[in-house]
Amino acid sequence: MVLDRTPFHAESGGQDSDAGRLTAASAEAEVLDVQRPLPGLVTHQVRVLAGELAPGDEVTAAVDPEWRLGARQAHSGTHVLHAAVRQVLGPAALQPGAYNRPGYLRLDLPWRGALSAATRQEGEVRRMPLAEARRIGALALFGETYGEDVRVVEIGGAWSRELCGGTHVAHASQIGVVALTGESSVGAGLRRLEAATGFEGFAYLARAGTGAARRTGRARRGAARTAEGGRPQGRAPRRAGDGGAGP
Repeated sequence: MVLDRTPFHAESGGQDSDAGRLTAASAEAEVLDVQRPLPGLVTHQVRVLAGELAPGDEVTAAVDPEWRLGARQAHSGTHVLHAAVRQVLGPAALQPGAYNRPGYLRLDLPWRGALSAATRQEGEVRRMPLAEARRIGALALFGETYGEDVRVVEIGGAWSRELCGGTHVAHASQIGVVALTGESSVGAGLRRLEAATGFEGFAYLARAGTGAARRTGRARRGAARTAEGGRPQGRAPRRAGDGGAGP
């Protein structure tokens, strides 16, 4: 479906498209996907929930506010993670690709070998001439074509400054949390970082903390049984001559 104007963000620059509803006088549809196949053309894939939509119908387009908030957190979180990794690994860690949606982000980096455990804010959006953006060092990513007037997203001033057409939080504090959930190899000299953001990030940390507390509790109970002369369950007694250092 094509509208004469739309509030929905089309999938681009690594950010997934918005979700929401279209409502007409006697029809309602859920927006499943939004794409921009040509400059100036935005298409909406919808699922009709009630009634029937026809060409010329006047509709109210509403983006799901929770989805948009999550998308803004994830996209700004991607910029923060990119800047933080470049600060640690150096300017060579320039991401060739990323993807983000509410609650989740992934970031690919040209780097050989796994990242060390040690490796593992206010926001501002401005419009300016492309030449000025290049002069102040804004990163242009994804090989996109830019017009003469570009959008520059800054987080922490020059610390994170990128050309970007996606949706972002107004202040870095609105991101909530960026919790790394995985780091892996996706090709020769290419590493992938994955993270949970916003509420999903807090939930991930809560689950991780609960798991660690349970493991610590089991270890302490096992140590107590050993001190009392017993053995932790599941471990066989060591026989004389068994390998290993210590008692």
